[in-house]
Amino acid sequence: MYFNFKAIKQLLLSFITKLTPLTFSLIILSLIYVSSTAHSLEVVSSNIPDNTLPTEASGQINTQNKTIIIINGPSTKNHFIDLLKTQGFLLVNIITKDSTLNLKDIPELENYYDTVIIQNNTSEILETLKLLFQTKKYYLTEVLAIKETDVILADILRESFNKQFNGEVFRKLNHNKISSINNLNKLIRKGVKNRLVTLEKFKKEILNQALPCNIKVMSSQQVLATYTISNPSDIKSILEKLKNYKTSDVKLWLQPYHENLYRLQIISFNNKAVPVALWHEKNSIKKSEVREEMRTLINLNESFIISQDKLTQLTQRLAEGVYLNYGLGEFVLAFHENQFEIIDYNLALPNYNQMEVMERVLGYSPLSYLLRHSALMPDLPLPKKEFKNITVVNFNLNSKNDLLKLSIMPTFYRYYLNKKDLEEVPIVGELYLVHTDKNLVVASYAGIKNMEQSLLNPMFYSHSASHIVNFYREAALNKNADYTLSKSERAQTDETKEALENLHHESQHIPKYIKPLDSKANIQDIMHYYIDIYDLYILHGKAPGTKVIPMNTGNPAFLPFPPIIEMLRKSLEENVASYAKYSMQVPGIDFINNLTRYCQEEQILVPLQKLHPNNVVIGHGSTNLYYLALKSIITNKGDIVLVTRPTYGLFIDPIYTAGGEIGFVDIKESDEWKVQPQKLHETIHFYNEKAFNNYILTTFIKEYEKFLHALDVFNLEQGALPQMPNIEGITNLAVFDKYIEKLNNFIDNISDPMVNKDELRFSFPPRVKAFYHMNPHNPTGAVYTKKDLKALAEVIQAHSDIYVIDDLAHWGVLYGEIEPATFASLEGMFEKTLTLMSLSKSYCVPGLRTGVAIGNQKIISEMQYRLLNSSSSASLPAMIALDAVFSTSKKERDTYLKSNSQEYLFRRNLMNVLINGIQQTNLSAEEKIKVYQLIIENEYKEGKPFDKKLLNLILSGMPLVRTLTDPKGCFFHLLDISKLIGAKIGDNAPLQTSTDVRNAIYSICNIDTVPGEISGNFFNYSLRMSFSLTPQQIYNACKNINLFIGNYIIKYNPSILEKNYSSNDSFLKLKKVEVLDEFIFNKALIRFYLNQAAQALMKEHDQILSLNNLQNNLKLKEIEEKVMELNNLANKILDQSFDKIIHKKIHDYIKKNQKWLRVFLPNFEELINCLEKIKG
Repeated sequence: MYFNFKAIKQLLLSFITKLTPLTFSLIILSLIYVSSTAHSLEVVSSNIPDNTLPTEASGQINTQNKTIIIINGPSTKNHFIDLLKTQGFLLVNIITKDSTLNLKDIPELENYYDTVIIQNNTSEILETLKLLFQTKKYYLTEVLAIKETDVILADILRESFNKQFNGEVFRKLNHNKISSINNLNKLIRKGVKNRLVTLEKFKKEILNQALPCNIKVMSSQQVLATYTISNPSDIKSILEKLKNYKTSDVKLWLQPYHENLYRLQIISFNNKAVPVALWHEKNSIKKSEVREEMRTLINLNESFIISQDKLTQLTQRLAEGVYLNYGLGEFVLAFHENQFEIIDYNLALPNYNQMEVMERVLGYSPLSYLLRHSALMPDLPLPKKEFKNITVVNFNLNSKNDLLKLSIMPTFYRYYLNKKDLEEVPIVGELYLVHTDKNLVVASYAGIKNMEQSLLNPMFYSHSASHIVNFYREAALNKNADYTLSKSERAQTDETKEALENLHHESQHIPKYIKPLDSKANIQDIMHYYIDIYDLYILHGKAPGTKVIPMNTGNPAFLPFPPIIEMLRKSLEENVASYAKYSMQVPGIDFINNLTRYCQEEQILVPLQKLHPNNVVIGHGSTNLYYLALKSIITNKGDIVLVTRPTYGLFIDPIYTAGGEIGFVDIKESDEWKVQPQKLHETIHFYNEKAFNNYILTTFIKEYEKFLHALDVFNLEQGALPQMPNIEGITNLAVFDKYIEKLNNFIDNISDPMVNKDELRFSFPPRVKAFYHMNPHNPTGAVYTKKDLKALAEVIQAHSDIYVIDDLAHWGVLYGEIEPATFASLEGMFEKTLTLMSLSKSYCVPGLRTGVAIGNQKIISEMQYRLLNSSSSASLPAMIALDAVFSTSKKERDTYLKSNSQEYLFRRNLMNVLINGIQQTNLSAEEKIKVYQLIIENEYKEGKPFDKKLLNLILSGMPLVRTLTDPKGCFFHLLDISKLIGAKIGDNAPLQTSTDVRNAIYSICNIDTVPGEISGNFFNYSLRMSFSLTPQQIYNACKNINLFIGNYIIKYNPSILEKNYSSNDSFLKLKKVEVLDEFIFNKALIRFYLNQAAQALMKEHDQILSLNNLQNNLKLKEIEEKVMELNNLANKILDQSFDKIIHKKIHDYIKKNQKWLRVFLPNFEELINCLEKIKG
């Protein structure tokens, strides 16, 4: 029921005696009706005079109607209200102008309170209460103030109802809190002075204030905010913050800053004060604002701050100092040098979330103490339970998942939201931890605060699985403007319609097989998701026999190293019986010596270092050895292996399979795709902190809980328990490792045979245990020199726990004069490095699955043991291949590798031209001619002139796409496809990920590439394309992707070029310029025609040869000589010193042999024309 005294006083009380009973009844009914339509007000009349108090009424009062008045009570039901209700109290809520209640919340109050009074004037509140109490026969038990500004009103109400009250001096002091605090400090410590200044005087007064100091922004008696000035430079920022307040509304309270404070909660009754609870409060400064980090309840029996006797004396003095004869009090104290200082006090009801936890855990709170000592409530039970440590943490959670994660801790008790909606982010509130053991609560708190710090780390988002999922969910929101053409504008060929149908079919195919990602996904889930989509697109949707250009391949381009073939052939001829036996891949002395010589020649080891059998393990490819290495290095569940991002995607999942977690070291284009030492250092510390926090919150606390339980069950001596180190902000894991060792030693020394020590033993915290490194790097092609690796080695050597897994899978596939290096070639790094070597890429034998690992004895022995107990050891042919390479001379190896690398270099540059354009690619004259010739060979149509426009288009490169890498090794390019994101193809959904783009190209063009997600490249839209295919395959793939962009992306998204290129952009300028070089074009045409003639001659040669007639030998020899002459002429055209002399030789040869050339070359006249065009 609701009362508004102003609305009824004149009508009801002044004229009530003049009304007839009938008129009175009609007025009452009318008022009830009208009020119910406005505020649902219920009005009760009374014949008791105004000056009569409810407690003086004759036996009309029902003592069962025990009533508590709450001033500005909460608008929602909580334990505080339930506690009073269960004790049989009637609740009256007085809402004043100081209430923060919204009008829309008022109707809800009737669910929690028996009566609600909305009023501001004190005298009118009293009149309304008298009327209510006399009408309803309520009996006042207590008046509670929720807010500090309501304390004086509460005391007036107590006095008016003849309850214990504090009086005029108490009220006067509370009108000027600053003066009251200064008086209190004079009683206990001289020289402390708090000052209250206006905003105008602040600039002058702050200069006289000792630093650091607190600035509390006060409105009336209420603190609105607290700031800290640590040094004079902070004053300017504080002044900016103070501009948010009106000068007339607030004053500033200047006081010393204290990081550690104590809140003493007391009860005063009949001038006797009793301490109820002492809380330790720890504050921090963030952006000059003081924030309470945590509050811990102190066991008064164990307090080292102040003895119980002194605390009782202090409590009485504080109560007397503020004239608190009756009621609750909370005093904020700072202890230092055996003295203390009063910082603040509050005489209103303490935090009712805190009271709820105290009631549930301890059986009492300041409120129950107050009610227990009330004269009318002698029978209120006040059970006391065993003391438990309570810690309150003020925390901003990033998501509901964080809250869920914390809630599984044994010490987690309650979380109270400051917001109504759990969906609001951040989730702000108070988190309560409870446990009998103080160490466990301290560990929980430290883990939570450490977690909060990692959430604030800028690296958190880019390394968070949930952020990666959200990133992809929202990938196209800011980029996917509706480019789609209207249906009337979509002129589609049959081929286009079929392609769109295929794309739609395959895109609809995926959800049937793959579970969508949700916010609970981890990195492993994300990788599995994209790999599954990648695989399903290959397995489904393509008709049998469909030819797909495998630009995703990791296969090398050339035939195997000749010595490998020779030794395999020899083995089959001379020792075929050995293939009928199982072979043990234990390296022999000869193999070790050959391997040592090979490593020295390749500078894989430091000079003169020798390998021994316990330094070498042979496996079923380097992938197999990589997994064995992980199983040997990862000793604690959750140990972290750092990999670069982007990386070789198939090496991510084995980390999880081996029981570890992945950590990403981001590499950037601006750093030439190389790991930077500072970045490596930061990443190691980030993941160590993150892993340690997770360990504390999810593993250690549970293990410690189990350990404590065992101590209680078996009644074990706890005196020798090691002291827990400070966990908050821990940076050196070795400190905590020593603590775990001491705990485990304590367990080992337990003599009780009933105790299962293995069950109690503590696990060590996980940490970064390995850094997986590739040189050359897949997929970026970055090559690390000795200088690069020395800087990284310094970071690794600073962490004794970390190994380097140095993968040399592409060793030997190099371009230019760059000299790669290995970690094992650096002084002091052999013992910390596991070097993986393979023949698959460099020596072109991926089918043999060859791999060798070299490293320190400890890791190698672990790997050998696991290998000998598995079925994944190397085959006999693989052993032979390894021996062939390691026993061959360096000269022969280098000749083979250099020849392959030169051809890879041309293919790399060819792909560069086809993507970026010929003007953006640094080519030699020879390479340019070969590129032109390749295009001519693929686009030439006999009997028709060559289409120079098409050639110009192809040489201009792809629109909207560019290469991200300039590989110095490996055989991959990374393509930047970010400008394609958000585009639509037909009626299909926008392309939102690299996988979407890859799938569209695969569906429409029958070209397979590797999307960025597979390599962990989540935040850069990319495709990996191999240039280890034939030049013809590379050309056809790039040409078709170019046409795909034009015929599907640009066609269906006509404004996409304008959105992605400015008018001054180099790409648009290139499109308006002829990039075709006529001189190079004609040279390439001459080579093309000469090759045509040579091919026609060889065709004639094969036909004659098939007749098997000895008389034709002379004819065959003549043809072979002509072919050789034509090839020599073609090669002369590539000569960079091409001049008039060479031109004349070619011209004279053609003129001399024109008779037979005309027979074998239909385009003879075009050949002559080209020669004329390049004359001079």
